[in-house]
Amino acid sequence: MDQENKMKEKFLDLVEMHQGIIHKILSIYTYDTEDRKDLLQEIMLQLWKSFPNFLEKAAFSTWMYKVALNTALLHKRKKMKEKYTVDALIETRAMQMGVSKNDITISLYMAIDQLGPIDKAITLLYLEQKSYQEMENILGMKKNNIGVRINRIKNKLKKIFEYEQQL
Repeated sequence: MDQENKMKEKFLDLVEMHQGIIHKILSIYTYDTEDRKDLLQEIMLQLWKSFPNFLEKAAFSTWMYKVALNTALLHKRKKMKEKYTVDALIETRAMQMGVSKNDITISLYMAIDQLGPIDKAITLLYLEQKSYQEMENILGMKKNNIGVRINRIKNKLKKIFEYEQQL
């Protein structure tokens, strides 16, 4: 058996032996099935990627807790940031205009619909919390150009909302 297979086998044995740690973390940090699957996959990926750095100076379970908890915390922050960004925008706008969140959501989509095709794509990716690097890969545009366009899009959307508020 070659070295890589031995390492895989050792990793899988250790993870199986301590899988309760992962299940506890999943139970504490996730509530729905899809989110649980996503977090499990991310934890396993991070454990595997950092396994070569496991020095066996501490117990495997201690190291596993550290990697899994850090991964869960990053996952939770990312989820909160996604939720906060769009929800906060909609809620703030609804309060300012004295209308329901549903009306603002419709207004947001109508405002986005007034943008050109590229700006719509950039807006969608921005609202999905994609990094500039991810946007560059998806759209084939330079990061600097994307940043400039995002600022212009924000200004356009702001003007559209200000105009609608005056009506």
